[in-house]
Amino acid sequence: MWENKKEFNTQVKSFEKEVSVMFKLKKSTTSKKNTANIIYRISMAVMSVIFVIAIVHQYFISIDLKKQEAELLAEISREEAVGKALKNQQDNQDSPEFIEKIAREKLNMVKPNEIVYVDKNKNTKN
Repeated sequence: MWENKKEFNTQVKSFEKEVSVMFKLKKSTTSKKNTANIIYRISMAVMSVIFVIAIVHQYFISIDLKKQEAELLAEISREEAVGKALKNQQDNQDSPEFIEKIAREKLNMVKPNEIVYVDKNKNTKN
């Protein structure tokens, strides 16, 4: 097969070079794959964090909106009560009791033969 040791040593060295070149190529390919894998994992982690932050932000916005809704519903019910009171006052505006009440309270009027007592101490400050 090999005629002498020199030829054998030359063949072994060339084989070693080929193997080392193949090993280096394989190692650099593996290194590139590992780098790509690390980049992929980091990008997925970053996207996951952004997704969680967005969900938490939306949750707090929904809480604020529910609070605003409750406040607006309370305000609507108050305004409806005021509207009913005004409607009731409008309906009773022509009644004799309402007219008498306004005449006594706003215009300080009294009925004939009525005696009015005024408390002098009411207006003085102690």
